[in-house]
Amino acid sequence: MRSHYIQALVVCVSLCVLRPASSRAQADYPRIETGMQLSALVLNSPVNGGGLGVGARFGYNLTSHFGLEGEVNRFPGAGTFNTPNASVTDGLFGVKAGLFARDTGLFLKARPGFIHFPRNGDTQARGLAHLDHFAFDVGLVGERYFPNHFYVRLDLSDTLLAFGDDHVTDTATGQLTRLGTRNNATLAIGFGVHF
Repeated sequence: MRSHYIQALVVCVSLCVLRPASSRAQADYPRIETGMQLSALVLNSPVNGGGLGVGARFGYNLTSHFGLEGEVNRFPGAGTFNTPNASVTDGLFGVKAGLFARDTGLFLKARPGFIHFPRNGDTQARGLAHLDHFAFDVGLVGERYFPNHFYVRLDLSDTLLAFGDDHVTDTATGQLTRLGTRNNATLAIGFGVHF
């Protein structure tokens, strides 16, 4: 499934690079974006959990079709396994590439980063050996820019978490489960200012 996202991103970037851009279109896109967002993260079994969080993001658009961006999100009540109110933090930094027309953009995004789980009795009891893991966020972004330098943004993505050889113990059966790489749905609604 990951190869489909990467192929789509390569095609999108190629089209944007090969497509001649008018000087007017180049002058009309926002260069800098900064804002906040509300995010929802769903952690799939056996690392059950998820919840709502808040985050901050910053983006720099190199052209009207290609930009660099980063964000940090904190999920204060995300929980892991069966423990609620265990804060989870993620940080993602990467690229977006796509189409921009007048005041609307539709982009694909690919952003590597990290996720951090808290050290608490639940993660220790279940045997999660490492608290920091590689994350790779891929998905779609829709942005709408307004003349007053305000923008809104909607992200739909799949956040892949690489747990590697970490194992967790099912507290009911005592059985060990290798985590490997897990897909996790993410939704974010953001707003901010652009220049």
